Amino acid sequence: MSDFIGAIELLDRSGNALHRVRVERLPFRIGRALENDLILDDVYVSPQHAEVRDEKGLVLVDLGSTNGCFVEQQRTQRVELFGRTEFRLGHTQLRFRSVQETLPATLFDPIASSRIHALNRAVLAVPIVAIALMLFAIDVWLASAEAQTALKLLSGTLPALLVLLIWSLLWSLVNRVVGHRFNYLGHLAVATLGSLCSTLSDDLLGLMRFAFSLDDALGHAPVLIAAIVVTAVVFGHLRLISRGTSKRLWVPSVAVGLAFSAVTQLPDTARDGFVSEPALALALRQPVWAGAAQDVDTFFVDANELVDSVDEAVDQE
Repeated sequence: MSDFIGAIELLDRSGNALHRVRVERLPFRIGRALENDLILDDVYVSPQHAEVRDEKGLVLVDLGSTNGCFVEQQRTQRVELFGRTEFRLGHTQLRFRSVQETLPATLFDPIASSRIHALNRAVLAVPIVAIALMLFAIDVWLASAEAQTALKLLSGTLPALLVLLIWSLLWSLVNRVVGHRFNYLGHLAVATLGSLCSTLSDDLLGLMRFAFSLDDALGHAPVLIAAIVVTAVVFGHLRLISRGTSKRLWVPSVAVGLAFSAVTQLPDTARDGFVSEPALALALRQPVWAGAAQDVDTFFVDANELVDSVDEAVDQE
């Protein structure tokens, strides 16, 4: 008989297949001797331990072995083989799988349709990092009150680049251990996009405060935006690593984002409990961004009037 009948798998302690041998002819012998069809390197297995036969159905028959055959801890001389049948010879766990076995439906692979994995290509990752570094340099230039040279701009952006490289390397090492892939460019692109979104949102909120005096209206906006960015970045990293569904990955991502927002609020909460003075966030902005810009003469007139009114209030007290 030479047709394909099935396969016998060697299992690990978790029931995962370590090795698979096709059964293409009967009888199919199993043992420690080299003339067997399936050779088991197990000192508790006899040289000719058992064989698979066709006796109006496939059956595993013990050949007078020293330690016998076991099914669910019960020693037996015969094991009927159909569908998936597990048995043990010596200390080796085996599983027979019939050619007629009904396979489970093919699972949908979230990675196959994930757009985030496109970031792992150099054609996308490299331009993203280059554009981000350019925008970081522009941000350093706009936020500085001193004249900037190319060397100063470079020194201002290199720390950010170094952090991104190390952060992405750590995620890539986790990716290698868990998913057996490195995906360094993908992790670098995700981290860079997150850092870029954080920087641009901070700049935009600062300009809105400066131009429209929206300190009260935008009080918790930076924390909320930071939490959203952290959530998105963690999700992007997990998407590159895990084959889990998006719904499952959003849960830990949102948890990390909420934890981040809570931790960033702790210093302000502690400060409010012990300090009564208001915290002032000072930033230099170009006058063109001011929503109600004044000329120099009007500014000094208003400033002198404010000083006089404060002096009068002090004298009255």
